[in-house]
Amino acid sequence: MTTVKTQTKTKRGRPPLSAAKKIQRNKAALNARIAQKALRAKIAMLKANFKEKLKIAEHEAYQKALEKVVKIEHKKMEANFKALAVAKAKGNRKRMKRMLVTSRGRTSQFNIAKTGTIRKRGRPRKMK
Repeated sequence: MTTVKTQTKTKRGRPPLSAAKKIQRNKAALNARIAQKALRAKIAMLKANFKEKLKIAEHEAYQKALEKVVKIEHKKMEANFKALAVAKAKGNRKRMKRMLVTSRGRTSQFNIAKTGTIRKRGRPRKMK
């Protein structure tokens, strides 16, 4: 007699998980998600703090630069005022000399009293 070979099915893949194993895996996944969320929140907080500190530092640097510029501008203005005062004094001296030396006859007192200077001749200046 010959024996007949029967084909038997072999199980492939992993065996199904037990309920305890499933619960254990779900808890582990939940804990991982919570840890990830906490990490993201911490990173966001650190970023916000860094941005705030950077903003403050930039503002302080801007203020310092602005103070320097203001100092320089004040010095320039003072120098301009001094130069203007010197030029005015020089112009006043020349005007007084001109009034003393009368090359074209006498200047009328009326013109000087009205405007404060000698009346100009020729085309009038453009007014803005």
